[in-house]
Amino acid sequence: MGESFKIREKADLVIVNFVFHWVDRKNLMKFITKIDELLAPGGFIILGDFGLENFVKRKYHHLPKAGVFTYKQQYQNIFTASGIYKEIAKICFNHDTGEISADIDNHNTGTISLLKKIELYQEV
Repeated sequence: MGESFKIREKADLVIVNFVFHWVDRKNLMKFITKIDELLAPGGFIILGDFGLENFVKRKYHHLPKAGVFTYKQQYQNIFTASGIYKEIAKICFNHDTGEISADIDNHNTGTISLLKKIELYQEV
């Protein structure tokens, strides 16, 4: 999402599937902000990516000499930590085999999370 990306209407659903691990860290928060601006209140995000327990920076194995890295972490936690998003559902799977399981090798863990944008402040 470049600086020229203009939002004309709010969306009820945004799907971001295996994109975050490619986003350069200096652009990560801008990318998240653009997604949040696009999503209407009460809308949903389907977020698929590597769901490693720790923060991992890895050389991209298909281009080992190019200095290309991927960044793996539980990206849904960035959204939920804001208090604006609630995780409704989560599926863990082995990225290589597609097998759904909670007990898989950490380096191959993929996750798909369904997040809902909620009203943060309640009127009293």
